[in-house]
Amino acid sequence: MFSNHDETLQIPPVNHNNSDEIVSRLRALVPSPPAWTSELTSLNKLGYIPEIVFIDAGLVTTLDATNRRNFLDLFRAVAEFDGYRTGQLMIERSRSPELAIDTETFALKMQHLVLSVKRKTFSLGQIKISDLLTE
Repeated sequence: MFSNHDETLQIPPVNHNNSDEIVSRLRALVPSPPAWTSELTSLNKLGYIPEIVFIDAGLVTTLDATNRRNFLDLFRAVAEFDGYRTGQLMIERSRSPELAIDTETFALKMQHLVLSVKRKTFSLGQIKISDLLTE
């Protein structure tokens, strides 16, 4: 969500592990717009630039209530990098979950896959479908 784009400053490379901390600090400041703006200004001086990421899910149709809930729950699990939950949802919400074999292993492999993608790219804006398919 935040990256350091200023090549002229002598700032160490961005540690994406602190991005969650930055987002948490900003969320806590939402009720106070002046404090929120001040924090953004401080981050900007350090070379951090906020990024807005748009995700095109390619949906050209409407979803009924059940499919919409399934999509949103799965999307949330992926967005939160909760691969285990992602695997569980894929099985639970499939048309025939009773046919799934070794669901625990599947969920654990999904957790490994999602964490692998997180380590490689960190930001959902940088995840490519090819990364997922090659795992």
